[in-house]
Formats: sequence, structure tokens, C-alpha cells
Amino acid sequence: MSKPRLGGLICHALFIPPWIFCTILPTVASALILTSEVAAVEHRLPHPAAVALALQVGLAFLAYQLPSAGQACAALSTAVTYGLSTTTGDKRATLGAAIWSFMHTINFGTTFPYVPAFTRWIFRLDMRSYYAACELRGALDSMGRSKTLYMFHPHGIVTVGFSTNGVWSEEFNRRTYPADGTPAGAGEPGWRGTVFLIAKALRVPSVFFKVICEVSGRLESATRENICAYMAQGRNLAIIPGGFEDATLYCRGKHRTAMKARKGIIKYALQHGYALQPVYTFGENRTYSAFPGLLKLRLWINSFQVPAVAFFGDWRCPLFPRLDSECYSYVGAPLQLPAVAQPTAEQVSEWHDAYLAALTKLFDASKAEVGEPDANLEIW
Repeated sequence: MSKPRLGGLICHALFIPPWIFCTILPTVASALILTSEVAAVEHRLPHPAAVALALQVGLAFLAYQLPSAGQACAALSTAVTYGLSTTTGDKRATLGAAIWSFMHTINFGTTFPYVPAFTRWIFRLDMRSYYAACELRGALDSMGRSKTLYMFHPHGIVTVGFSTNGVWSEEFNRRTYPADGTPAGAGEPGWRGTVFLIAKALRVPSVFFKVICEVSGRLESATRENICAYMAQGRNLAIIPGGFEDATLYCRGKHRTAMKARKGIIKYALQHGYALQPVYTFGENRTYSAFPGLLKLRLWINSFQVPAVAFFGDWRCPLFPRLDSECYSYVGAPLQLPAVAQPTAEQVSEWHDAYLAALTKLFDASKAEVGEPDANLEIW
């Protein structure tokens, strides 16, 4: 096995830790506030640290629902918590509040501009070079440049196919950029190419990952409002419809995707007359090893938008995918949907079934080429 190029390692070091450790800052902040409760008890005060923690949670929820109030929430949380903590002389609550304020300011009070040079730099590093093989294959000449929704399967653990052969693939971005515009990475003031949609819970409150999303100009939250707004503009979109449930279902060596109940995205595509193009990544299911047991319990936990999965990647750095991974993302032929302003449940189900058939056809037509002629696709 050849050693990975430095560029591939840099890309993974830049993207994976902010995604996996996005909960560390709020955990530390909460712990600092909670530990200052000791001082409140010693001084026989009405638990100011507990009040401070409740305040932080309330302000965080308000800022999450009303991003425009982010800076105000940050300032208020700092001021009130500082006042509470000074009554005990314990500065831990103040430090916790300062961390919360920093997160509020970055997540909800600041918008970072699109920086084309950042994406050009990532393209030059070549994220694919980390893997033994990582390619975009299939019906590449049929890839649409407008009104196309690319559906990536499966999610895997860290979305190798979606990230490496989609978001940070110069080839994918060039093939799907508007035909009358400047291709990917040029110095246009705003990104007009494919918008890659990710979970709001991942993009918005994760501080450093949020910065990466905004300077790249192409990573947005997969909310109904965003999807419909971009579709109304005719923009190309890419999404992992299986989402966190795909990650929870992950089992090394098995081909699984959660798509049976994913009809909402089909409804939006019908309303705007979009073409659906399935993209299946072979090898995504071998990038990590994961704990396979207690699946029903983990799926229940997943219903709270928490990917319930314990995983282990390369032995040299378990957070990173295995270095010997070979990932091939196959693009299927587009499935053109009619424009139906108010689709019925029957129409949505009909086109949902048609999409599942197209995905299965892509899988079956490609599996022999990657050396898995007997593989089966499990659609959950």
C-alpha cells in the first residue's frame, strides 16, 4: 500500500476533527458552570451557577431559532453569568459563559464571506490522495448543470463519497457548474455551482466547521426552507438523503442506506420539476469498523438526530478512515421528474419508488466492476 500524499492528510486533519469534536466546547463550558455550583452551596446562595446554566441553555436555544439574535444572546449570557459568578468569587462560571458567548458570536452573530482561494487550495491538496483509490465514475457526461438533485448513498461514518468525490472534488464541481459561468474555484463574488446540503445540527452550532462551510461557499443546512429556496432558483443541489440514520446503520462490509421513508425530498423535487441523479459510493462501507450491536436502541437514539455509532478507522489515527480504503462513487442516469405544484401522496410514492428502482439499477450495474458481483443493496 502506497503512503498517502501530505495533501490528503491535511484535508482530513482540517475537516474531520471539527466535525467529530463539535460538542467539546459546549461540554467544557457547561462543566465549568456546573462546578461553580460548589461555591454557591458553600456560600448558601440560591444556586447561581444552576441559574447561569439554565440561562445558557435558554439563550442557546433562542439563538439557534433566531440567528439574528446571536450577538445579543452572547452579550446577555456573559453579563448575567458574570454577575452571578461574582457573588461567589468563583470565576469558572464566567469562563464558561465566555466560551458560550464565543460560540454564539461565531455561530449566530457572524457571517463569513465566500473565499474562492480556500476551495482552490483544497482542490490542489487533492483530498482523494489520502486513499488507496478514490474516483468519480459512471454516467459522468449526463451530469446536469441546473435543476439537478444529486442523491449520495450511503452516508458511512465521515461521508467519504459525498465529501471527497463531491464537495471537495474539482471534477464534480466543474461538471455541475452552470454552463454559462466561470468554473469551480474562480474568483466570482458568490458560489453559483452545486449547493451541498448537510444537517443543520452539524453546520450551525459547530463553530469551526461552520466557518469552513461559509468560506467554501457551498455547504448549507438541509432545511426545508433552504431546499425550496434553492430549487426555486434552479440551483443544483447535493444531499445524503439517508442522513445520520445511514451512519447508525453502518456495518462494515454491508451496503445499507435509509431511504424507504425519505419521501419529503422527492416531494420538493416534484414541486420544482427537478432531475434526480443517484450517486452510490462503493467502498464507503469499508472505511471504518463500527460496533454493530443494539441496532434498535441506536436507531431510537438516532431519532433525536444523534448518530449512535461507535467507530474505529485507521490504527494510526482511529478518527481517520482506513488508509487502504478504495472508494468509487458511481453516478447514475438522471431521473427527470415532472413539475407538479401540489403533488398527491400517491404521486410522491410513485416517484419515490421510481427513484429506488433507479438507485438499485445503478448499484447492480456497477457492483461487478468494483469486484463485488454478489453484493446486495439493503434499503431500510
